[in-house]
Amino acid sequence: MKLTEKQWSGYKGKYKKHNVEINLSERSNYKWKFKLYKDGSHLYDSEWHGNKTFFDTKEEASEAAKAKIDELVSVK
Repeated sequence: MKLTEKQWSGYKGKYKKHNVEINLSERSNYKWKFKLYKDGSHLYDSEWHGNKTFFDTKEEASEAAKAKIDELVSVK
């Protein structure tokens, strides 16, 4: 997935028709988190869904986002 820098902060990309946002989280002492969207609807946020997962690098967050999308796609 190619990430492009967002205007104010963070990165955005697209993977398997899902939009991905990767940002730093204040709540985690500025570690990376990801959010997933499809067709304008919010699907998943690594900060709020489940175990509140954060990542040390944007690359780790990107790989985790792709893995989560693969999981969501395989369920359908």
